[in-house]
Amino acid sequence: MGFLWVVFAHEWAYRLNSSQNLIDQSFLNYTANSWAFTLVENGYYAVDIFLFIGGYVGILATAKYINELKDFKGALNSPYDLLKSVVLVFYCILKRYIRIMPAYAFMMLFYW
Repeated sequence: MGFLWVVFAHEWAYRLNSSQNLIDQSFLNYTANSWAFTLVENGYYAVDIFLFIGGYVGILATAKYINELKDFKGALNSPYDLLKSVVLVFYCILKRYIRIMPAYAFMMLFYW
């Protein structure tokens, strides 16, 4: 839902600025006084919320892997615990990179 809010608000902001001379003034007055357009006009908050939720989900996923590692081996008290944690963080970053890169490459191809 946050993704849709971000995309819709950015699209609205782009189109409003580029075609403000073509829009009827009564419609602009309606949007300024309408409660429904409050979410659209304040879409820059959507980016913060979207990034916050993404970071929260990333932390939950990393915590899940750490808990599975603890359950597998018992208490993490070996000298390699720091190394395991660093490898786990890099694994989560790589997994996220692999998940995002195809969509990014497609959009760059589309833009090109």
